[in-house]
Amino acid sequence: MKASTQGFLALALSSAIWGGMYVASDALMRTMPPLVVLEFREGISAIILLAIAARHRQLHIDRHDYLPMFGVGIIGFSVSIGFQFYGTHAAGAALGSLVTASSPILIALLGALVLKEHVPTRRWLAIGIAFVGVVVIVGTPAPGKDTALGVSLLLVAAVCWSIYTIGSTSLLTRYSALTVVTIACTVGAITSLPFASIAYLHARHPLPMNLA
Repeated sequence: MKASTQGFLALALSSAIWGGMYVASDALMRTMPPLVVLEFREGISAIILLAIAARHRQLHIDRHDYLPMFGVGIIGFSVSIGFQFYGTHAAGAALGSLVTASSPILIALLGALVLKEHVPTRRWLAIGIAFVGVVVIVGTPAPGKDTALGVSLLLVAAVCWSIYTIGSTSLLTRYSALTVVTIACTVGAITSLPFASIAYLHARHPLPMNLA
């Protein structure tokens, strides 16, 4: 199988998983604070990824890459997903997935501006059709008092995720995807922990309320 085909299949699968994450996080945040949900997500992921990366000896990075790696971890995992969870909590899972569907458009724009990537007209057309498809599937969510706030937070999350994607591109030329994601996720788990701890201490129900 060609590398490009493998990449396409990996991106398609990740998109499907990403969409399901909105439903799961929205269900959890009905009783739990968003920052606690965020810490559960990143903490569990970091533990699993660290074990896999250590087994494959893919945790070593050069000293001059410490700061870029820390930056993408903060922006991509702490800030972006933190805003995404708060936005989903305020606006709902359907609207959350719809707004975040704008990320590919922002990534393509930043790629053209920052990385000087050539984006063919056919690709812009495909992105536009995909976005319209999300609108058709999701429909128009019912407005609520927190919808405007939720949309604003989700837009910030989409911009941050696009910056993370572009920022990690240069790192991926020197390290494996496993190395970059593992370290970035671990940085996110560590930097989110103080804020999650505060939210935990002030929450009425900081832990999952049922098995589901």
